[in-house]
Amino acid sequence: MKTGVVNELWIAALFKKFQALYGYKWSKAIEGIEQEAVTVWTEKLSGLTGEQITIGLDKLDDWPPSAPEFLKLCLNRQKNEHGLNYTPEIYRANVPIFTAKKFRQDFLEDKKAADKRLTNDQ
Repeated sequence: MKTGVVNELWIAALFKKFQALYGYKWSKAIEGIEQEAVTVWTEKLSGLTGEQITIGLDKLDDWPPSAPEFLKLCLNRQKNEHGLNYTPEIYRANVPIFTAKKFRQDFLEDKKAADKRLTNDQ
């Protein structure tokens, strides 16, 4: 299981993104409580991974979220085309499942077996 990456630097970067996206709506929402907001958001989002934060960012709408709202966006992932609400580890890693040599060996073995069945059927 991945550990969270959220710290105050991540939240500061997130707030800059919110400022760019929402402008006055965001700056007015945290006006005068900027440092307290960073602290609260860091506590609320602790344990999240970068992937989860990206999911939350992809779900933003026209109004800036509160920390609990953003947490829900990050955690309530839609199911993918396979009906899963997560990405299996094998798809996250860039590890080849088959090498060309292994694929060729498997193909030749299958071909030999098929040829043998054909000759036995005649």
